[in-house]
Amino acid sequence: MISPAPGEGLSSRAEVFFWLGRELVWWWLVVGLAAFVLSFLRRPPFAQIFGRAAEGPAPSPA
Repeated sequence: MISPAPGEGLSSRAEVFFWLGRELVWWWLVVGLAAFVLSFLRRPPFAQIFGRAAEGPAPSPA
């Protein structure tokens, strides 16, 4: 955020609380969406795909 005048910054308590509230809401949304995506990826079809990829290539029948 660009300050309207040099050296002014966050001048009032209301601006500080507004900025702090906005940051808390932003990070709450980021963490919530990340948790949603991770819970979706842990479901069986994706867990099997990622589990197989972590184990390495399947051995070939000889």
